[in-house]
Amino acid sequence: MMELVGLIWLVFEVMLSFDNVSNFRIDFAANGLQQILGFDILDASEDGMESINFQIEDYEDGIIGFNCETIEIVEVGAPGRIFVKL
Repeated sequence: MMELVGLIWLVFEVMLSFDNVSNFRIDFAANGLQQILGFDILDASEDGMESINFQIEDYEDGIIGFNCETIEIVEVGAPGRIFVKL
């Protein structure tokens, strides 16, 4: 009998559309390709700023950030699996 020691995570690729983008910034510290694994999406609707309901920033290094009014989920891909050894 074989025993798996680890975690299996389901991973989804999601395509989003951001409307009425403002305060867009990009800060590449090095030349070449930069990897961005995901984003924090914060609710800013009660901050009192017109046309800004969300604040978006990559969650690892803060390389990309912007504000937007609306977010639309365009497509959700089939789940993939990642096995992580413990």
